Amino acid sequence: MRSLHIVERHSVSGFAATPALAFVLLSLGCEASRAPGSFLSVNLFPDAGGERTVRAADYETLWTYGPGDTVLASAVALDAFSNGDAAVLDGRSQRVHRIGPGGVVWSWGRTGQGPGELRNVRAMAVNDREEVVLADSGNRRLLWISGSGSLLRETPLPAPGQGASGTVNGIVPLADGGYILDSMAPEPWLRVSEAGEPVAVVSSPWEPLGDMHPLQRYGNVTRAHGNLWVFGFALGNGFFLFDDRSSRGAYPYIEHSDFPAVVVTRRPNGNVRLSYPVRPTPAAQDLAVRADTLLVLVNNRALDRYDLTTGSYVETTVLPRPVHRVAVSGDGLLVIEADELFPTVASVRRRAAPWQSPSPPFPTTAPLRPAHRH
Repeated sequence: MRSLHIVERHSVSGFAATPALAFVLLSLGCEASRAPGSFLSVNLFPDAGGERTVRAADYETLWTYGPGDTVLASAVALDAFSNGDAAVLDGRSQRVHRIGPGGVVWSWGRTGQGPGELRNVRAMAVNDREEVVLADSGNRRLLWISGSGSLLRETPLPAPGQGASGTVNGIVPLADGGYILDSMAPEPWLRVSEAGEPVAVVSSPWEPLGDMHPLQRYGNVTRAHGNLWVFGFALGNGFFLFDDRSSRGAYPYIEHSDFPAVVVTRRPNGNVRLSYPVRPTPAAQDLAVRADTLLVLVNNRALDRYDLTTGSYVETTVLPRPVHRVAVSGDGLLVIEADELFPTVASVRRRAAPWQSPSPPFPTTAPLRPAHRH
């Protein structure tokens, strides 16, 4: 079999990785003990949810930060404070920044292994107390940063489970003060208390999930409201809605894509080689929720909208510029724009849509290639 897309050590050849996929590759880079084998293409739903209805959306820009004269080397996670400021995680420098209309409000973090230092942070969220919560998988701890940019406390992360990696890729704050941690483990979701202590593993709503390779099943998590939260596959064809530890349902994306096959081989030098025999089709790059509407970022440019009360597709709107991260902020959005060498943070708000079309003015099936990696 001719492998077109190779993952070896921490690199990808054959296509440019999205920021989310790049983090998965880094998580798997030290996975030397995994046995060689094949993971076949599977799917969650046999068919897509229907056809897209694309509505024009006129967005006004409220403020931007970057790309010139910026403190951001990258922007791998994004969340919103209640006043509209952005919490931005810079994965390269291992720092978190609070950014608003006037620029950088504060920056926090430095690399290292000592108290208050960071080694491998890929997950960040703002909780109801306006605290920034970070999961440092390298130092195995959770950290809480105040809304004014000072370290409040830290606690050990639960020990990694068996499987590919204990890397935490997402955090969901819950209304009762606890959190859902999304990781690369075979049982990917862990419920922890407000203090960060493990409470229970969240049961998988789909049996094949535990047999899939992490390069097949990775995705994004986002908070809805109360203790509701969503996990959406990045390369698969659907999303799960949860209420705390209980599944509320599995729903298809509007555009169908099977989970890609993955082949694992061992090279003579001991490195693990992971390959996609067929180029994967990206299904979702990021998720956000406003009220009962799930927003799914597709192809760096479109937002597919789903009604979380039914799981049904509603409509698609096109963003004015390519983005790779999105967060809900009041009646607007915070986005990380993806068309410059360095990231730009922007606050945008949607105006009324004057027209609609049954076919989108952008390719719905696109190569796995954002404008730039951040």
